[in-house]
Amino acid sequence: MNSPTWRQAIPGSGLLAALGVGSAVPLLFVVVVDLGRNVPSHDIVAGYFYAVIWAITLGMALAIAPVRRGDRPMLLGLWGAKIGVTLGFELIYEAQYDILDGYYYFVMSRFTDYALTSVQIGEGTRNIIIFTRLHNLLFPDSFHMLKVTCAMFGLLGVYTFYRAFVLYLGREEPRLFWILGLCPSILFWSSTFGKDPLIMLAVGLYTYGVVAWRHRHRSSGIVWMLAAILLTSIIRMWMIPLLLCPLLVLGLLGVEGAWRKTAVVAVSGVSMLVALRAFIHRVGFLSIQDVIETVSVVSRAAASGGSSQALHFSSPQAMLAFLPLGMFTALFRPLPGDVMNAFGLLAGLENAVLVALLVVAIWRSRWRDLRPPLILCGTVFVLVWSMFYSVISYINLGGAARFKLQVLPVLLALLLYFARSRREPDAAQATARSA
Repeated sequence: MNSPTWRQAIPGSGLLAALGVGSAVPLLFVVVVDLGRNVPSHDIVAGYFYAVIWAITLGMALAIAPVRRGDRPMLLGLWGAKIGVTLGFELIYEAQYDILDGYYYFVMSRFTDYALTSVQIGEGTRNIIIFTRLHNLLFPDSFHMLKVTCAMFGLLGVYTFYRAFVLYLGREEPRLFWILGLCPSILFWSSTFGKDPLIMLAVGLYTYGVVAWRHRHRSSGIVWMLAAILLTSIIRMWMIPLLLCPLLVLGLLGVEGAWRKTAVVAVSGVSMLVALRAFIHRVGFLSIQDVIETVSVVSRAAASGGSSQALHFSSPQAMLAFLPLGMFTALFRPLPGDVMNAFGLLAGLENAVLVALLVVAIWRSRWRDLRPPLILCGTVFVLVWSMFYSVISYINLGGAARFKLQVLPVLLALLLYFARSRREPDAAQATARSA
């Protein structure tokens, strides 16, 4: 008797696969309910089901999205990975904590009557609650569905960073897309519900705008930068001066022509001062002593956590002396052993790789590598960001990896740039000189 061909075997195999999946669904929902014990939802199973349908719908939208055809398979592949994290791995994370920012936003959206018109600059928490309320009015009330929406914001953030780097390099580099998208901290924190995916998207738009404007001389880059600054101001107002500071450097060193240089420096400088003044007024700092006292109070309040470290500064000089350690902490900690849980260990391993890459970058780089204006601009952004977040990250090592999402794509790109092999470029330059 002849054995069935593969074409004849497909229907039977498909039936067996369908039966297997169908029998696994009830078990899946049992797991979802068990791991979702901390999620403030009335119906965990229905909310998870809506999230799965929403993830499939957004995936279908990606398949027909008006992007470069070669980018669609990459976007769909990374979307699958992000959904695996959002609707899979994150369930384990959520089961460990009964208090998360996302829970607060989700619950508060039910007890507030904020309208879309009540969005205010600098009121990040209020604005996220408004977004949550609007989302739950347009779609089913589902915490997991909100996570899927934010995961899409995170995917768009990765993609805008990638397109910015491609624009700078002048060629496609799919490996860079996967390095960015599958970097553990980026993959995880850009797939959660909260402010982080939106801030990452804003910084990605800003990066794309700067490269398009300065490197490709496209006036549309200014529009992208303004859109990024507006989105940033809605979520985290203190990020505005951090974004404007590199533009000030770019205006001083990277813009040709006296009038253009003066205009860029004046606009970015004045805007940065206005943003700083608004931030200082909002937090109520009147002097450096106020900053020192606030750091001490916050440090003592956070010292009860397992990943918290106490800080106390006796003078401004002591605070300045702390900056190198604090900046390193903001960019490269927790290291292995700093946070003794599964998530801390994973973050520690990732940071160990980043530190190794930093060592290679320092070994291979030369001062002339800083000459390109956009490289200097990105370096200034990373350094200024790490100065601002030095105290925050040091006090809360558990949150340091989440905070770093704002700058990690730029940091990773810079480390790869400085750590690159010089053999091929040197050979090309020698060939050019001999010709």
